[in-house]
Amino acid sequence: MHALRGLAAAGLVLCLSLAGSWAEVARRRGVPADALLFSLLIQRYESLEIALPSHREVCYISDLDPGTQQGQLFYYLAEYSLAPRVVRAGTDCEITIGSFAQAAAAPAIIEQKGLRIVRRYDAGLMLLEHRR
Repeated sequence: MHALRGLAAAGLVLCLSLAGSWAEVARRRGVPADALLFSLLIQRYESLEIALPSHREVCYISDLDPGTQQGQLFYYLAEYSLAPRVVRAGTDCEITIGSFAQAAAAPAIIEQKGLRIVRRYDAGLMLLEHRR
């Protein structure tokens, strides 16, 4: 099972690498904005990545259902974008990344999980930590 999961992760990394290259070519050739989705989603983590210590595990929460294709896509993009850090679902890490598709859902989820916002980034992305 772990080998299959590793193979799937490697395939996703390859696809996302190709998507980043494709997005630049597409942008230059005037391809519609939907074709740039992967590139834009990955770019949203650039400023957050600078604030994170390297080679450290971080947790991830979202308002998206992890059982849906969209929820899985956003989680895998966080893993890819924040590598070499280990990203895992949950809130028991020192640092938690919040990725919210609906900004209105964020406060209730953050409160329920016992977290507080350290910093807000673009497009519903937040750096969170446990309340003290």
